[in-house]
This record gives sequence, structure tokens and C-alpha cells, in this order.
Amino acid sequence: MIGMIVTGHGQFASGLVSSMMLLAGKPQCCRTVDYLSKDTPTEYNAKLNQAIEELKDCEGILILTDLSGGTPLKMTIEMKKERREAIEIVSGTNLGMLLEAAISRTLILNLRELSEHVVRTGKNEVRRIG
Repeated sequence: MIGMIVTGHGQFASGLVSSMMLLAGKPQCCRTVDYLSKDTPTEYNAKLNQAIEELKDCEGILILTDLSGGTPLKMTIEMKKERREAIEIVSGTNLGMLLEAAISRTLILNLRELSEHVVRTGKNEVRRIG
């Protein structure tokens, strides 16, 4: 199974995964890494590294971040350069994307295909109503 890490500013990650659990139950091979205001870059890096270590036996790791251009995304990109694991990163994550990623990991076994599928889902989730 492909592992997932959800990360972002404040309690974005833990809040989003909590919402997902209400709808779909507790996901396997999923970790959250919150980037809290008290965290130094070194502390955040250590938390991210630990989450990757916990999922290193998965068939790749999909990292879902909140904002494009934000610190969690930038630090995740730097972390990916240092790691040997297969890692794909998606930014701009919403609840629909996270649910789709969790469900599709059992059907889509290619990490890149999964990340592309999740991005398409996110684009389809955003719409103007009214």
C-alpha cells in the first residue's frame, strides 16, 4: 500500500484527517505532521522525517500539503531530495482529495498515477455554487 502523510500550517493536517475519519474510518499507513507556530524548522523537519521513517516500508509515500509556496511544502520538497523513498508531493489539499487518496490507494498502486488522480479530484471538488 502507498503511505500518506498529511501536513500543513497549524492543525490543518490533524483536523483534515479527523474529518476524513468521520466519513471513512481510520486510514491505514497514514501520518499527520502539523507545522505549529512553536515549531522551529529543525523541529518540523524532525517530525516530517519521523513520519517518513514510519512509512518507509510502504510502496511509496504520497505527501499532501496545504498551501503551494508555504513552509510545509518547501520543507517537504527539501526533505524529498534527501530521502531514498519514492515520494510524490501534492499541494492545495482539500477533504475530497484526501478521501480520494485514501480510497484509491487500494486500486491505484502506482505512486505517480495516484498523485495525478488526486490532483484531478481536487480540481473537480472546487466549484462555485450560487
